[in-house]
Amino acid sequence: MNHTIDHSKMLGRYIELRDIRDRLRQEILETVPHSVLQEIGKSLGLYKRNRKKKHFEGHKREIERKFVFDTGSEGILLTDYTIHNCYRNRVSIVEDFLNECAYADNSDERILLKVLVEARYTIVKVMGITKGIGLFVEDFEANQFFLMDIGLSKCVSKGNFLATRIISLDSMQMTTGAALPFFDQESLDKVFKIYETYLDDFTLDKITQLSPTTKSKIERRIILLGLQNGAVNFITSQY
Repeated sequence: MNHTIDHSKMLGRYIELRDIRDRLRQEILETVPHSVLQEIGKSLGLYKRNRKKKHFEGHKREIERKFVFDTGSEGILLTDYTIHNCYRNRVSIVEDFLNECAYADNSDERILLKVLVEARYTIVKVMGITKGIGLFVEDFEANQFFLMDIGLSKCVSKGNFLATRIISLDSMQMTTGAALPFFDQESLDKVFKIYETYLDDFTLDKITQLSPTTKSKIERRIILLGLQNGAVNFITSQY
């Protein structure tokens, strides 16, 4: 890994792309039926019962369900999981959005949508930190690279692990905006056990060969584990 590159010079472009990424995420979300979000929310434990007092004769109570987010990061996790793992017209929601959108071919929006379609969900180990810019990380195959992410650089430590979806653009690696940290070996072992349920050989090649349905199941179980461990509470704003 090249530690001599001055990643601060990429910061302006990263912030520009990050803002477009977040705007596109919201645009895509607006095309998703609420019923789909409800179903995914239930599967992730983010769509919960809520008792609401009704002010009419007898003051009866009715039970309603609503999205309950302890942090803004949980909403991003829900959106990220939904647009990459739910399908419409036989492709992921994000790819369907790309196919139907009116953005020009050479626009940052269309280019970013294309790399979002190719985004890979993975586990990386934090090898070093440049505060206010990003992280030096290592993936399953011992590939090391710099991950641009202002928020993560402020809230994780060297040796932590991150479950996240990664994209590559303009010689930069960045997340799709959703990441879960795992701080101890016990939690990481649980993550590996999830993968081992579906794999006899735990390598990047084997992971990429898994079906979309299996990848979705793995990601959902990892998210559930992270939510149960309270990992999402440690993620600060990505801005």
